[in-house]
Amino acid sequence: MAYQGRDDLLLKNLAVTYPMGNLIGSVIAPTRSVNKDADSVYKDTDESGDTISDYAEGIPTNTVTFGMGDVYSYKTVRHGANRIVLDKGVANESKILKTLARDTIKLTRQIRNIHERSVNTIMTDSTKVTISATLATTDQINNASYAKNFITKYIPSAKKTIRGNTGQIPNTIVVPYEVGLYWAASGEITDQLKYAYGKEFLEGNVWAQNAFNIGLPPTIQGLRVVIAGTRLNSANKGQTKSITDIWGKDIWIGYVADTTYEDTFGLITMEYKPLNVMKERSTDPKGTKIIVDWDYGIMEADLNTWLRFKDVIV
Repeated sequence: MAYQGRDDLLLKNLAVTYPMGNLIGSVIAPTRSVNKDADSVYKDTDESGDTISDYAEGIPTNTVTFGMGDVYSYKTVRHGANRIVLDKGVANESKILKTLARDTIKLTRQIRNIHERSVNTIMTDSTKVTISATLATTDQINNASYAKNFITKYIPSAKKTIRGNTGQIPNTIVVPYEVGLYWAASGEITDQLKYAYGKEFLEGNVWAQNAFNIGLPPTIQGLRVVIAGTRLNSANKGQTKSITDIWGKDIWIGYVADTTYEDTFGLITMEYKPLNVMKERSTDPKGTKIIVDWDYGIMEADLNTWLRFKDVIV
């Protein structure tokens, strides 16, 4: 469905530059532009052990077929939301842009939240992310007798497992906000990393300005730290709110692909049209309709690039 409204560069810039906070969907499933709205791509496998003769003297060269195995579709679906800002509301404000900007930001967050929830649904599905592990009681981060060994015991194990299954070396760790609070307070981080970057790192701005300011560094054992804090209100408008933390109490370690050339490991947001903001006039009621839309699909490639540690806090 096409809207007759025009692109509004001011509102579009507001939408894409406003801090998205904990909306990490595109961090876990990075965006890659596609020219088609429906096609497919073959899933790659770990080919590190494949052998083939490349001798070609006196005979035709060997033909290698890479298009074998499962096929993943990257058919995209348009997602959109809109809201009418009434003229009388704007007229009563001291700054005309206030309502337009505020509602544009809210709509943008709604669309990005829906995207992250789609990513989260895949990441928490044990039939899709099939590699998981459960921590021993004294290894749970908020246990009174916590052994302070997640970095030395579980991260190396996850890296070894993922590399063994896919050939890819993990580069990302997803830590829910609540888990991060306990982990930062446990003392393990400073105990294990105090010599990794030097004293100035622990005392300087890099340490203080990490995600959500909860005390975790930007990287741990070569893994980029991603704090997951998105919450979901499942109540309808007008009802008592019902807030849940969609990322729960688990930690994920995995490999996020470089989408400049690679699209067959982990999750990729296949984007036919980027997130866009438009506006059009409404005559009944009189106002301005703000439209935010995004045409994308989430491709599930080789999810053995992710390992899920369940219930790392109790």
